[in-house]
Amino acid sequence: MIARGNRRTERLDLATATWQRNQWNVDVLELSRDTLTGALTMALRCPPGLVYPEEEHFYDCEEDLFQFDGEFHHDEIDSYREGDYVYRPIGTVYGHGIGSHQGGLTIASLAREMRRFHFQGHPGPWRGHYLVDRLWNPRPVAPFIVGANSLSWQTVGSGVAIRALRGQPGERSTLSGASIHSPWAADAVFILRLDPGFDAPFPTWDGFVLELLTLGGRATIGAEPWYRGCYAFDGAQGRCVVGESLQLYVRAFANLTA
Repeated sequence: MIARGNRRTERLDLATATWQRNQWNVDVLELSRDTLTGALTMALRCPPGLVYPEEEHFYDCEEDLFQFDGEFHHDEIDSYREGDYVYRPIGTVYGHGIGSHQGGLTIASLAREMRRFHFQGHPGPWRGHYLVDRLWNPRPVAPFIVGANSLSWQTVGSGVAIRALRGQPGERSTLSGASIHSPWAADAVFILRLDPGFDAPFPTWDGFVLELLTLGGRATIGAEPWYRGCYAFDGAQGRCVVGESLQLYVRAFANLTA
């Protein structure tokens, strides 16, 4: 049995929320956290010219990143730009030169409490993300980066389409998903699009909990306004009326209590 706490978070707006600035001039906003496991999603708003003094490191849990806007890099090989999604399975080493040239906002999610392990003596030359060993990553998966804007839309219902970043909504993953190491690992990650004129209950998938971040468009969900920068964890329910094409970054989790 994998223990998880209640992580439900009602709608909040990144533009009006209270951010905390750290010693490197990065604004940090905690979006949701499970107090039982320590799993969290946070927003990181970096200034232009940021250089972050961090050595190569990894976590003993799965990690998802999404570049909301601007640019960020954990090395100079792969920079993340708006719409890029990064998946890191357990034990992915990264961080060979962290910073942001132009500034940007990154959404980072860890599937358990933030336990950072530093890793010295990486094989040279640096070629980007790699896995420590199978002790930390027992599943046959590898880290990857994909640009959401490069993917085709898949129609999944009337006025509903997705761009699948990892897995498929409504399906349990055999290569990720909840584990002892990662109680809040997502089974699927995707971009959800609801077309103008959509007027129906907000899309759900039986047995799954959704984490949402609006990327663009306008709608009302359960009589609340949703627009770019609105976030919720299992907090968007009820009638959804779309005025302008609504796009959301979505992570789906099997409901272990269902």
